[in-house]
Amino acid sequence: MVRASRQPRARTAPARLDGERHLRPGGAILLAPLREGGGELLTTLSSYLDHESGIAATAAALGLHRNTVAVRIRRVQELLGIDMSDPEARLALHLACRAVLPG
Repeated sequence: MVRASRQPRARTAPARLDGERHLRPGGAILLAPLREGGGELLTTLSSYLDHESGIAATAAALGLHRNTVAVRIRRVQELLGIDMSDPEARLALHLACRAVLPG
């Protein structure tokens, strides 16, 4: 009995997301209301998410009072209609911030 030789299966490279093409347009639409007024709400949101939703850490990083950060985050929730206690909402916002903001 002759067995057919088994050739290893070719591996395909995992698909890569092109942030410019895939994430930026949706992120820009989602975060558009935060760009008004100089973008301070967007900057605050990005820092807040980078600091694991910590008001005190965000305030220290931005050189603001904790109450200022808390008020801004409440305003972000109102403008976007998003509940920041929802982990999936925070993830979507964090990805949007990373796609839209430089660096």
